[in-house]
Amino acid sequence: MSSSTSPYGRDLLVLTKKSEGDKFATDLSVKRTGDLETVEGRDLMIQAIRHRLLTRKGELASLGHPEYGSLLEEVIGEPNIPDTHRIIETLIRDCLRHETRIKNVLSVKAASSKKEKDMIHIFVHVELSGGDGELKITYPLYLEE
Repeated sequence: MSSSTSPYGRDLLVLTKKSEGDKFATDLSVKRTGDLETVEGRDLMIQAIRHRLLTRKGELASLGHPEYGSLLEEVIGEPNIPDTHRIIETLIRDCLRHETRIKNVLSVKAASSKKEKDMIHIFVHVELSGGDGELKITYPLYLEE
């Protein structure tokens, strides 16, 4: 991508939408002009963290990134109990320690959803490198495919 004023760089904006059968699909965002939209700054970091967590560790090894990704897929099918939550928290911390744009992982919390029995809410709080302060993100993790 071209140069950016953000200390985190710039990337293509990837949108995640619910599709048929409550599955999620991702696609690039396109401007009215037909150009691809980009993202930078804090929004880039939100996207980068989500992509890192949702990519299987080792999936990008052939592209020179063997440590990129997480092992979160290993908890699919596990019960939604505190022991599973602790495993998820550990997997997320391990994953995020490889992200050089994160100075410090301040907290990671996994909690059961009150509405959906197979969903866990993930709360991530990090300190960003580059003087941009802290960032908090929340997203769902489903224990069933």
